[in-house]
Amino acid sequence: MGPDQQQAFNQFSAPYLQQFQEQMLPRIAEQFAGAGALSSSGFGQAVGGASAGLQAQLAKLFSDLQ
Repeated sequence: MGPDQQQAFNQFSAPYLQQFQEQMLPRIAEQFAGAGALSSSGFGQAVGGASAGLQAQLAKLFSDLQ
């Protein structure tokens, strides 16, 4: 991906990433906090998996729009 495409992707994905950070991450944290497991590896894996899934979906959407 060239610099122009990277910038376009960043602009395209910014609102989705912001929504993820403001809405989804707190929900995930809430679930693990309720179980007393915020410091567990499961929490890190859940956040990492959700982030990776979002990035993959955004990349596919962006690619389909090109």
